[in-house]
Amino acid sequence: MRWPKLILQKRYRVEWLDFTGTINGKLSEVEPAACWSEGVLVKNRKDYLVLASSQYTEDTKDPMGDYVCLLKGACVSCKRL
Repeated sequence: MRWPKLILQKRYRVEWLDFTGTINGKLSEVEPAACWSEGVLVKNRKDYLVLASSQYTEDTKDPMGDYVCLLKGACVSCKRL
C-alpha cells in the first residue's frame, strides 16, 4: 500500500487486517479479519503507528487514553480525515 504523508495530531481512518487463529477448526475458515480504526495519530514509527480515540488532558508527558497500535504491514489503506 502507498502511505500518505503522516502528520502527528491529525485524524486518520486506517483499514487493516487483524490476525486470527483457530483451535480445532477448519483450515479453509482461517483468514484475517478486515477492520478499520479512526483516530488522531499520536505515534509514527518505522513498523507501526498509534491512533488515539481519546486522551486525558491532565498528563502531557505520557498521557493516558484509549489507543490502538497498528502494524504497518497489516494496513491496507490510510486516509487523512
